[in-house]
Amino acid sequence: MQLTQKVIDILIKIREYPSGMTKKEQNTFDDVRFYIMTNYLQGIGLAYCNGVGEHNLKKWKLTTKGERIADHLKQIMDIYYDREGKDGKKKG
Repeated sequence: MQLTQKVIDILIKIREYPSGMTKKEQNTFDDVRFYIMTNYLQGIGLAYCNGVGEHNLKKWKLTTKGERIADHLKQIMDIYYDREGKDGKKKG
């Protein structure tokens, strides 16, 4: 598994939607790339389809393993970007 910035961003974004996220609720990818990414996440066991939402769009939800990874990534991002200090600058 490659943890590119796009993978990290989508994992953290899906984490924000407890009942599942549709492609309309994200702005990281266009339609085709979104489904390529969710298919990739499903293939490595980090996400699954949790039914359909409005307009018959699939709702993607994180698996238990995906939630754990997203939680750790969120904590790392908060430390790295000093989100507690609200300055938005990288620490290092």
